Amino acid sequence: MIRMGRLAVVEGEMLEGSIGMISPERMRRIRKRFAEWVGDSGER
Repeated sequence: MIRMGRLAVVEGEMLEGSIGMISPERMRRIRKRFAEWVGDSGER
């Protein structure tokens, strides 16, 4: 699950591993929606 409602930046060293893979198509859609979310953040 990827939630767009919150955004956090962490150091890479804090990450312990991964729990799965995201297909290239799904990653493209996530990036597109994230860009839209950031782009209209001033309107909220």
